[in-house]
Amino acid sequence: MSTLNLDSDESDFVSSPETQLTDITDWSLPPSPAHSWRRSTVFSYSTYSSTPPELVVVHTEDEADEQLSRLVGPYLGFDIEYTNALASAYFPGTHLGLGLGFGLAHGAEESKPALLQFCDEHLIVLVQIDQFKDAIPKKAVEIICGPAIYKIAANIHSDECRLVQNFPEQFYKSRSTIRTCDIKSAVSCLIDDLDALKFDGNSRSPSTDDDGDSGSASGIGSVEDEPSRVPASMLEISSFAHTVDADTWDSHNGFHIALKDLCDHYLGKRLRKGQNFHDGNWTGYLNAQQREYAANHAYASLMIFNSILAIAQQDLLSEYLDSSCIETTSHLRWKSIHDHDYNHDNVYNLNDDGPHSTDDTDTSVLSSSNMDTICPIDRQDALEADPVDDSLGW
Repeated sequence: MSTLNLDSDESDFVSSPETQLTDITDWSLPPSPAHSWRRSTVFSYSTYSSTPPELVVVHTEDEADEQLSRLVGPYLGFDIEYTNALASAYFPGTHLGLGLGFGLAHGAEESKPALLQFCDEHLIVLVQIDQFKDAIPKKAVEIICGPAIYKIAANIHSDECRLVQNFPEQFYKSRSTIRTCDIKSAVSCLIDDLDALKFDGNSRSPSTDDDGDSGSASGIGSVEDEPSRVPASMLEISSFAHTVDADTWDSHNGFHIALKDLCDHYLGKRLRKGQNFHDGNWTGYLNAQQREYAANHAYASLMIFNSILAIAQQDLLSEYLDSSCIETTSHLRWKSIHDHDYNHDNVYNLNDDGPHSTDDTDTSVLSSSNMDTICPIDRQDALEADPVDDSLGW
């Protein structure tokens, strides 16, 4: 592994293939001058504390396992960056995004998780998913699904939803309960009755043994004795601030607090947000500015959490943490959302229990009272679609 020290001014950063690194250590940037209209300085992970954390970028399974294993919990900063498919196509190998004036990045269906950021107080690990053949490293999945490790981020529910939507083979309630079904039947289940669910030719309902016990389901992911893998202890930093420091954020009326506002209040620093980076290309080579941006957002979340933690009532800490975590329940998730005409190939129904037939399926998981547990894009499509209208073209 190599080491890179950058002493040049921020405006001199250039993207150069010759400086591409698998691992970056002791990497830092000089602090940016504060704007005249703000007293607070710009937040940077490299200057916030007297002992800056080490920043590493991993590209292989072995590196991911080694570096992620160095992180010390139970609290980790977390974030995800997304690459728009159009940005990747039109600006290959660059950090440029469609936020530069094209106006196409917002709401694009093909934005996928491209970079995972994990950190503790002494180490920041950036994991480029495209380097792992579009699969999340096993150690990263282990951390995300570990209930004893709190992953702290802003708007983390959206991140959790997009993770399970894009990587259904890595995040699931139980392998033996994953079933594929026709989309019309799936939407009918939401409105009428789960008994109407018709499985397609790629899978069938679980078999039942002579003694009445359910056997394993065939088809997608029918693997016995494999433990569930679902995101756990995903802590929304905005909710934590509302819960612990309610008086400060009373004017927000319980609504989401932007990470930059939390950073300004608790750290006295201004967190840079750039749409060009947010909607940019996070695959391939990451230049110095991208690394700084990605590292700052994960590290800022952890530092904000520590500041709020310092004012929390310790006897109520467990309650504060639990109430601020996103509960991972049964979701209706599209198998693929990639066609321009929004055709949905299949839908997954992830149940809480082990394998069972449709007769004893808990219909409450898809009841109207639980519709908020469905990922936003899924919920919107499910509510607006008419399952008996053949004009939809499904």
